Amino acid sequence: MTMPSLFGEFRDGPFVGLGYSTPSYTGVTDSHGRFFYEAGDLVTFFIGYFELGCAKGAPTLTLASLDNKPDTDLFRPTTVNRARFLLSFSHDLDFRNGVTIDDKIRDAVKKHSENLSFDSEIGSFEKKISVHAAFNELGARLREVAEVRNHLRRSLNGIELLRDVQIPTRDGSWLGADVFLPIGNGPSPTLMNMSVDGRAFRVGVIRTDDDLQTSEEREDAWHENKRDDIPPFFKWSEAAFRPNASTWHYV
Repeated sequence: MTMPSLFGEFRDGPFVGLGYSTPSYTGVTDSHGRFFYEAGDLVTFFIGYFELGCAKGAPTLTLASLDNKPDTDLFRPTTVNRARFLLSFSHDLDFRNGVTIDDKIRDAVKKHSENLSFDSEIGSFEKKISVHAAFNELGARLREVAEVRNHLRRSLNGIELLRDVQIPTRDGSWLGADVFLPIGNGPSPTLMNMSVDGRAFRVGVIRTDDDLQTSEEREDAWHENKRDDIPPFFKWSEAAFRPNASTWHYV
């Protein structure tokens, strides 16, 4: 079997250990989350034998691409359900290291995916016993809609979020902050702002899952709601008027 000449990766990953197939090649995403394909190939992705979705091969995809549709609708149930399912295997609060599919995950998915389908309403999907059974077996939780949709939105815009970054200070202490930066390696433009708690959407210190969900829901609402529908107490979030540095170019 000849290795295809082109490769791609997921902007919202990396997703390591995903099975994939094209008309001429079958493989597993490598340690960088890369898959290989030929021009015009339809690439189908799997966890074990469970099909996640498919997309036309491209240098970069996101989980929102796997409906194989011309648009990326972040409210399409199949998009949200698929992203929640795969990203829930991440060990990171902010998904910064993506997901590595190992044998434990493959076995859990194989055991509980017989009647599992992403083609259902979001509320129905999250109530399925098979969904929770897989994550309970792995000691993981099903990620909430807002945190997954925010991650997809940032990825589509070329932005990566790092939560709770400790920024050293001259007195030997540190400041905690959420850092938004362009996806990719190399130097990045930096925009700094001192806020009351260092967070993009003000909730105070995040100590619990509930605190995290409050922050994620505010970010999702800020992007998706009309300005008049945004509560006054976070309408002017410190993130609201920050330029998107991912579109900057060095000269």
